[in-house]
Amino acid sequence: MKIALYGISRCGKDYLIQHISRKIGNLLHLKGSETLNQLAQAKFGVKFNRLDKADKEQLRVRFTEIAEIEEQKSENVIVDAHYSFPADSDSYEVVMTDADKNLYDVFIYMNSPTERIVENQKIRDDTKSIKQYTVSEIEKWKAFEIENLNKICIELGKELIILDGDIAPSTDFITELISYPQKFIATEIAKNIVANCKNISDTVILTDCDKTLSYNDTTIDFCKYSKIDMNVIRNVYKGEYYSLYQFYKANSIYDTISNKYYSACKFAAKNTQINTELIKDIKSNNVSAIGLTSGIADIWDIKRVEMSFPDLIFGKSRTLNTDYYISYFVKLTVVKEFHKIGKKVIAIGDSPIDIGMLEEADKGYIITSTKLSSGIERYIETHSNTKIKQLSYNPIKYNN
Repeated sequence: MKIALYGISRCGKDYLIQHISRKIGNLLHLKGSETLNQLAQAKFGVKFNRLDKADKEQLRVRFTEIAEIEEQKSENVIVDAHYSFPADSDSYEVVMTDADKNLYDVFIYMNSPTERIVENQKIRDDTKSIKQYTVSEIEKWKAFEIENLNKICIELGKELIILDGDIAPSTDFITELISYPQKFIATEIAKNIVANCKNISDTVILTDCDKTLSYNDTTIDFCKYSKIDMNVIRNVYKGEYYSLYQFYKANSIYDTISNKYYSACKFAAKNTQINTELIKDIKSNNVSAIGLTSGIADIWDIKRVEMSFPDLIFGKSRTLNTDYYISYFVKLTVVKEFHKIGKKVIAIGDSPIDIGMLEEADKGYIITSTKLSSGIERYIETHSNTKIKQLSYNPIKYNN
């Protein structure tokens, strides 16, 4: 496996890789900048940054060849990579090449807190000349990289996994990803979900669960019962990032209350405020209904048994055989996998995590019950060509 760990200068990529390397024996850290400088000195007798564009491109291609060779020796290679560097106040020099795009199996972005990067810039390093960037400059740089890397990954059919700079869970996540890739590669999760959907109709309704099939978020009641601070969970998704890492980290928190887990699920299920109007509407179509929950699947499996609906539930679970992390990209890719086997897909959701699924489906419906989502509002404002619709009986409407 070849992993690219992207992030701006001084975000702590090397520090994280050091922690991962202590836990994974068959992992080679191929240092991006250091290797490119070595290649430049060997071939041209100067540092890499003094080369012209054509010579840099030549060495970057050579770098990808080295990564391929090293993977065969070590099984797993992780590269601390750069996507861009600031060129002036409002533009960036993109250094990612087509060879890079086609090289890596997994793309990860280290979105460390800006304040930490500012402090890291102050640390003296006699081997490097570190430019001091302001908080505003760092925020813009990170936003530029995340937006563009995400677009590239979607085009490649891969998920951009976004870390938050929290070293311990980030180390555990990448360690588990390397050890059990089938649990953390979104395309593999989507294929397994579709493979587990037996005897389904030609049209499939994919539906989110919390605040879609219900008016409330069942996780809130789960946390209330188990005395988990809900603000800690909300902070996991700060910035509205919904990659597999965020759901891994949230579930790691739920795992800390193992003795209360099932009781908390039953409590949350009992207090679920079901969206009966929507469920009646879905049932009237007489097609297969499949729940994809990024929340706690065990809560929704209890409701599924009670209501005989939906037909199947997929999500992170301790009781279901179909135990999967459900990220933004997993939802989107499940639609693509159903299309591959000739199924028509109607998708229903309520939040930014559902947007990709709703846009990719043959028909996509955004649900509102108690209030509008600011993330959805921003999306609609910037995507006038969206095909997402609302149901006529929703009490409040986006963009009126």
